[in-house]
Amino acid sequence: ARYQQWQAAYQARVGGPRRRRPAEPESRQPQPQAWSERPERQPVQAERGSTYTVIRAGQCAIGDYALVINNIGTLPLRWKRPAEGRPRLARAAVGRQAELDELHRRLTAGKGAAVVGRGTSAALRGQPAIGKTTLAAMYAARYGDRYPGGVLWLEVGPDRRSAADALPILQRIAAYAYAADAQAQTMLANTAFAPDLVRALLRGHGPMLVVIDDVWDPAILRELQDGLPDQAVVLLTTRKYDVAYALENNPAAIQELDVLSPPDARLLLQRGAPGLSDELADRLAKGLGRHALALTLAAGALAFRKAHRYEQTAAALLRRVAAGEGFGDLPRMDREERLTEVEIAFKYSYDELGRGADGATRQAWFRALGAFAPEADFDTGAAAAVWELERATAQEFLLGLEGLSLLHETAADRWQQHALLRAYALSLQRAGERIRFPERHADYYLALTRACYERKPRDYDRVEREFAQIQHAFAWCRANSPRRTTGLALLLSDFMRVRSRVGLLDQWLRAALQGAEVHGDRLGKANTLQSLGDLELRLGNLAQARSHYDAALPLYEAEQDRLGKANTLQSLGDLELRLGNLAQARSHYDAALPLYEAEQNPIGKMNTWISLARLEAGLGNLAKAGQYYQRTFDLAEQIDFGDHPVTRDLRQEYAQLGQARQLSPDEISSVQQLADLLIAWIQTPDWAQSEAYLQEHAADLLGDEAEAALALLRQANPDAETIPVHQALLRRCREIGIEAAYREFRAALAVASLLPGGRGAGGRGEGKPKDISKRRTWEVK
Repeated sequence: ARYQQWQAAYQARVGGPRRRRPAEPESRQPQPQAWSERPERQPVQAERGSTYTVIRAGQCAIGDYALVINNIGTLPLRWKRPAEGRPRLARAAVGRQAELDELHRRLTAGKGAAVVGRGTSAALRGQPAIGKTTLAAMYAARYGDRYPGGVLWLEVGPDRRSAADALPILQRIAAYAYAADAQAQTMLANTAFAPDLVRALLRGHGPMLVVIDDVWDPAILRELQDGLPDQAVVLLTTRKYDVAYALENNPAAIQELDVLSPPDARLLLQRGAPGLSDELADRLAKGLGRHALALTLAAGALAFRKAHRYEQTAAALLRRVAAGEGFGDLPRMDREERLTEVEIAFKYSYDELGRGADGATRQAWFRALGAFAPEADFDTGAAAAVWELERATAQEFLLGLEGLSLLHETAADRWQQHALLRAYALSLQRAGERIRFPERHADYYLALTRACYERKPRDYDRVEREFAQIQHAFAWCRANSPRRTTGLALLLSDFMRVRSRVGLLDQWLRAALQGAEVHGDRLGKANTLQSLGDLELRLGNLAQARSHYDAALPLYEAEQDRLGKANTLQSLGDLELRLGNLAQARSHYDAALPLYEAEQNPIGKMNTWISLARLEAGLGNLAKAGQYYQRTFDLAEQIDFGDHPVTRDLRQEYAQLGQARQLSPDEISSVQQLADLLIAWIQTPDWAQSEAYLQEHAADLLGDEAEAALALLRQANPDAETIPVHQALLRRCREIGIEAAYREFRAALAVASLLPGGRGAGGRGEGKPKDISKRRTWEVK
C-alpha cells in the first residue's frame, strides 16, 4: 500500500516511461509492483484457499493505549463510540409502538431500562418488506443512547452468507477501537482481524447495541456473533426461520412481525397522502392487507395523482385487488417474495409512470433499474449512465420515483430500491433491454473503477462504497464479456488484496485468465498470471507462485513488455529469497535492473536495490548492503521522495543495520545465550526435532534479538550453508507461526526434491545439515 502511494505521486510528477505500448484499456493491468517490505512483512497467517490473511488475538498484545501485533507493528488505541443506525428510515416510520415495546422488553430481559450484564438477543422475523429493518431502525434511534458501548449496524444482505464474508464487516467495526488513519490502513494492508481479536478490541465499554440486518445464513451470523463482546445486545432481522432460530438456538428469542395494525396502516397512508379521510384510508388499507410496502406505494400513488383524485385512485387500486390484476408472471422473483397486494401496488405505480406523452420512456427508465445490484445503493451518475441522460435530468426522474415510493434516497445523491421493486423492474425488461441495460451498468462501474485506480492517491474508499455494484457488474461481465472480465479483475487486484478479499480475488483472477485466453489477449493473460503469482506468494503457496511467474515471462517477452518482465523477475527473486536460494534470487534481481533502467522506472530500481540490500545483509556483507541502501536514498532524493514514509522506514531499517555492525564486546557477550540456543536449534538432527525445539524455546527465539543474533552468527560462519535457510525459516515462523511455517517449508522441500538434482532450500533435500561449530565467542566482521 505504501508503494502505491509513492508510485502514484511519482507518476503525477514525472509521468510514465518514455516508451508506451498501445493502450488496451480493458485488459492492461496496472503492473504489480514490489515497493512493499515483502521479505520483512509477510502475512501473519496464510493458508491455501484462505480468503483473508487473519490476525488472531493470540498473536497480539492489547494494552491500555496500544495494540501490538507480532511482526507487524503497533496500533494506537483510541476508542470512538459507534453511533450507527438508519435515522432517515426511523424518521419516516409510523406506528409500531406495541412491537417496539415488545422488542425493548425482550432486549432488556424484563429489567426496565437497564441492560443485563451479559448481552441479550432478539430476532425480528417476517415476510419481505413487512418492516423488519424499519422497526430495528426505530429501536436504534429511540434507545441507542442508553447503550454506553454505542450502536453498531451490520448490514449483511443476500450476497454475504459464509463465515469468510463476515471478515470485512468485523474489520470495519474493529476500527472503532483504534485510530483508523492512513498509517493504520497501511500497516494492516492485506490483513483481517479474526473474530476473537475484534471481540477483545470492542470489549470493556459497557453494553453495546448491535443490529445485524437482513441475514440469510446461520454461518455468517455465527461468525459475526463470535466477534462481539459479551455485553453486546444483538438485534437480528431476517425473513428465514432457521437464521432467526440460530441466534439463540431458542424459539423464544424470535419476535414475529406481522402486518401493520389498522391505526398504524391508516397513519402511514395519511402521512403519505395528506387529507386522506379515515374512512377511505381504512378501506384502502384493508384491501391492501395492511402490508407496509404496499401501503407506502399506495400513498405515493395517491399523492402523485393529487388529493382531488383520492377516491378515484383508491377505487382503482381496490378494483385491481378484487380482480387479482397483479403484474403476472415474475420469473426473476422468488415465489416466497410474491404477495398479491404488493404486486398490484407495484403495477399501479408502474402504470402511473406510463401516463402522458413521455410515459413509455419513463417506464423504460424504471425497467432499467433492474440492472443494478439487489439491495445495494447507487449514485445519480450511475443511473444517468444506464439511462444515457444528463445528470440533472436523471436526478429529476429519481426524485420523481422517490415521490412514488419506487425508491428512496439513502444519503445525499445515493439511491436504493427495495429488493422486490428491483425484481419487478427486472421482470419487466424486454429481451434487448436485458443486454443493453446491464452492459451500460458494467461500463459505468468499469470506468469508475479505472478512475479510482488512476486517481492520486487511489480512491479505494469510493471503490469500497461501490463494491456491491462492481461485484454485480463483474458477474455480468464474466457471463457475457471476457475482455471486460479481465480488465475489471486486474484493476481491482491491488484493492482486493488490501481490503481483505483475497479469496474472492483468486476467483476473479482465474476468471480473468479464462477471459484473456478467450479473446486472445496475451498481455492481459501475462498480467493476470503475474497477479496470481503474487497472490500465491503472499499465501505461501510457492510452487503455484513459481508456475504462474514462469508462465507469464514468455508472454511478456512475446509482447516486448519490459516492465511486466521486470516485475515478474523481481517477484521470482523474492520467491527464491524466501526459499533461501540466494544465488538464484540475485540472478533474478540482476536481470530485472536493466529492464527498469530501460523503462526509466525509478520505483522498480529502488525496489530491486532494497531486495539486494537485504540479501547482502543476510549474507553478512554489510558494506555492500549499505551501498544498495544509499543508492536507494540518493534516487529517492532525486525524485523528491526523500521524505516519503517508505523512505523514512528504510532509513530506520538501515540505521538498525548500522547498530548491528557496531556492537560492543559487552553487547556481544549479552547475546551469547541466544547464540547457544540458535546453534542448538540449527544442529537438531531432523526437521521434526527442529520444529519441536523451536516450539520449546519460542519465547527466546521468536524475537528481534534472536533474528539479529542469527545474522551475526552468519557473519561469523560465512561458509555455513544452513544458516541462510534457518534465517528464512525463523523469519517465516515469526510471521505466520511455527506450525504453519514448517508445513510451508516441508512443502517447499518436496517441490525442491523434484527439481534437477533434487536440491533446494539452501542446496539440500530432506536431510538436516550440521555444518556449524558451536562457538563461545562472536567474530563480527
